[in-house]
Amino acid sequence: MVGDVKDEVKLLVERTHEAMMRGINAALPGREINIIGRAIEAYAKRFNYGVVRDFTGHGIGESFHSGLIIPHYDSAPLYNDEIKVGMVFTIEPMLTLGTYEWDMWPDNWTVLTKDKSITAQFEHTIAITEDGPEILTLA
Repeated sequence: MVGDVKDEVKLLVERTHEAMMRGINAALPGREINIIGRAIEAYAKRFNYGVVRDFTGHGIGESFHSGLIIPHYDSAPLYNDEIKVGMVFTIEPMLTLGTYEWDMWPDNWTVLTKDKSITAQFEHTIAITEDGPEILTLA
């Protein structure tokens, strides 16, 4: 964060990181993929944050964005594939002080929430091991 940042924005950033870590910690072999989003959204709801739904984590495989989708909200009963040892994917929740609905600018890259609220996002790539998730993107 740069400059004079409001406390509510600092908290959003800190809590978005914590939400990501809760999602990572939920990613255990044998569980359903939707448990990740359930952990993230349950934490975000404690603070009345929105969870942007249309931008998800993704599998990493022979192509950068493999077919695996990792929602960051409680999507049960959808996305009930089993988390298996050897899977590699991203967890990258985007939390907002307002709505999770969004618009895209004509540049086809810039995204804003419909209510123009502040958002925060973090991302890690993890590998699922027999002992649980291993973060591959730590410095």
